[in-house]
Amino acid sequence: MNGEDKKLIEAFPVPISHISNFINDEERVRLCERLKNAKYHQHSALSGNASSTHYYKKEINKDLGKQLLNRLEQSVNEYGKMFGLPPLKIFNTWANIQNSSSVLKYHTHPNAEVSGALYLNITEQGGKLNFSTPNPYISNQFYLERNWYNYESFWIQPKNCDLVLFPGWLKHGSFDNSMDNRVVVSFNAISHVFA
Repeated sequence: MNGEDKKLIEAFPVPISHISNFINDEERVRLCERLKNAKYHQHSALSGNASSTHYYKKEINKDLGKQLLNRLEQSVNEYGKMFGLPPLKIFNTWANIQNSSSVLKYHTHPNAEVSGALYLNITEQGGKLNFSTPNPYISNQFYLERNWYNYESFWIQPKNCDLVLFPGWLKHGSFDNSMDNRVVVSFNAISHVFA
């Protein structure tokens, strides 16, 4: 081909880690039971019949237990290596409980290098985890077809026991919940340098 040397450079990928069965069902049920007694309140990222322990973050750590927190942190650090991040430490955790028609609005986690969500009680009716492109100009074009290079959003259908890790700056939310008692534990991790 006339000595042509072609290569495709994927310049700005945003990897999202989706780990199925991060915990087993026994751990999941035990955690759901422990989290029933946590202090929940309204949170601005949630609308409808939903509540969060977000302002009582430290209390959730004892519900999770040191062993699970260590496993989460190990996964966070494996994921962070893809970005060239220094060692990371989970600095806050919280739980959200959503009921039918509630919404987790699009938001980011400022100052978090890696954020995560551990799904404890969800069905397909519990909705998807949606991510919005970080490229603000993607919608300025006309596309003949949608693909990985021009999607405005992307979603994951989580299942019980799944762990999803993503950069804290990546906008995310959940909009199509039609189940009661949807339970998710979320957390943020930062570099030991800043912890």
